[in-house]
Amino acid sequence: MKECGLCRRSRPDDNLWCQEKQCPMEDAPLRLRAGDRMGEMEIVQWITTLPAATLYKARRGAAVVLLKVAHPGYEDKLKREALFLTGHTHPVLPQLLPALSGASPAEYPYGRTAARGRIVTFAVFDYVESQVLREFLDRDPQPWYLTTGWLVAGLADALAFLNDRGLLHLCLSPEVVLVRFDQENVPRPVLTDLGVACPYEDLPRHWRPAFALPAYAAPEVAHGGAVGPATDVYGIGRLFAEMLTGQPPVRGVTSAAAEAPAVTPTAGLLAERTDLVVLPQLATRAAAADPRRRPANMPLFLQELLAALPPVPRENRARVVRAEALWMLAVAAVLVGLLLLAAIIFNPA
Repeated sequence: MKECGLCRRSRPDDNLWCQEKQCPMEDAPLRLRAGDRMGEMEIVQWITTLPAATLYKARRGAAVVLLKVAHPGYEDKLKREALFLTGHTHPVLPQLLPALSGASPAEYPYGRTAARGRIVTFAVFDYVESQVLREFLDRDPQPWYLTTGWLVAGLADALAFLNDRGLLHLCLSPEVVLVRFDQENVPRPVLTDLGVACPYEDLPRHWRPAFALPAYAAPEVAHGGAVGPATDVYGIGRLFAEMLTGQPPVRGVTSAAAEAPAVTPTAGLLAERTDLVVLPQLATRAAAADPRRRPANMPLFLQELLAALPPVPRENRARVVRAEALWMLAVAAVLVGLLLLAAIIFNPA
């Protein structure tokens, strides 16, 4: 199946024409269908198509996993992400699993296999029941302010984690975030894409404009200026402003340079949130076109945000039971029952 990354039209065969100018449809990757096999995994459901990869819910043996398949030409980005996640964990980052069952993530952080006549590069992650943040915002464009604040705080903490280890993201948007709600209805984000995923000094070598959605690109990214920690502050500020105002940027554009000046969030839009004061002001500064007006880095932004919110409730991990554990308990219970039944049959009192 092919899908247009701009207008989201799709066709079960490869014959898809899109009306958008400069549509990359001819070079778009095939989208696997439910039931397709990819090595030892079976596709259960397509989740979303990212600029450099596609996410699927898949089954590997008895386990349900999150499968990330790199688009042609973007294999190195997926490898950089997987190698980074081999040695780093964070509650908001996906938990890397070995690409080959029975191995360890360090041995097989990513894999290569054949799928529908192509050799693809992929990584496997722990699966959590969730939805793409873009889909959530399509249904609820202006969430409750605590839902917004806590979700943004989680993402900011993950971005600070990346920045502290020398990585810039530069590509934040609702399309690369999954969100789930715990037993207390607190939003728990998962950042499914690590952006450019390379140290600052390697940006000229690894950066591609296609990594970032134009509507969310910082002005210095769009116009080729100097990037730094404040650039990621712009990304989180842009998302923050969207959720506070209920007004997403214009979609369907293909030029970051043309898009950035026209849709930068303004103080006027955020000023309409008369029920709030500090949060709209922080979003306005974070998404400022001039990097000097933004909080200088993600920890400073996060500090200001958390000071304006009630503490993010800790998740009761005792209630979070993995599906694999439940399956193993069920199997064990059946085996014990069979053993007891056999003992009764062959050793009657």
